Amino acid sequence: MQVKLARQLGGGRTRILERTPVRRIDLDGERPAVVTDEHRIIGDRLIVAAGAWVARLIPDLPVPVRVTRQQVLYFRPADPSRFQIGRFPVFIYKGHGEDDAFYGMPDFLGQGVKAARHGGPEVDPDANSPVIGEAYRSEVRRFLRDHIPALADAAIGFTEVCLYTVAPDEEFHVDFLPIRRDVLVASPCSGHGFKFSCLIGRVLADLATTGATGLPVDHWRLGTGGPR
Repeated sequence: MQVKLARQLGGGRTRILERTPVRRIDLDGERPAVVTDEHRIIGDRLIVAAGAWVARLIPDLPVPVRVTRQQVLYFRPADPSRFQIGRFPVFIYKGHGEDDAFYGMPDFLGQGVKAARHGGPEVDPDANSPVIGEAYRSEVRRFLRDHIPALADAAIGFTEVCLYTVAPDEEFHVDFLPIRRDVLVASPCSGHGFKFSCLIGRVLADLATTGATGLPVDHWRLGTGGPR
């Protein structure tokens, strides 16, 4: 939807290059440059929103990040009416252990009831398998059996795998690079940035066009420990 809006509202000023991986970012010149297999794009301001690949493209990123694999299951209970919006809530469970954290939400648009364990193992983003193994499926079912038994034995309609780019404090980091005031970084967001993409987009637009924003984002600064 947001890509569609960019095309619709950007007009001739907006160009979207699909299936065009960025090989590197060149910061040796006066202006930042993005390098692909076929392009070298130079700009007055560069926004890097590269998710799991941010540390590869910006090796001098002042925040260490981990890329983790998040696995999500969608269950199809025998009586789906009990798990519709308005009857079944979004849930978050946090136990005593670091990995004892689960979440989920009601059926939406017939996709099924979402349930997953928060967090996952560190992975190479270029070697991330879309297959979810039986051990993980059994782990989520064990949680459901203890807390939402009506879902525990339901069929799994489909699965998805995504990547979290996690900062040490699991905070957002949206700021100019300390070494370049013409390069903005909009990652890592510790797995939750997409939920706030409209807000983060507004902040980035402000910073890219005026160098500042009126929104309270001092806590998102890169490598400073606070406002500056």
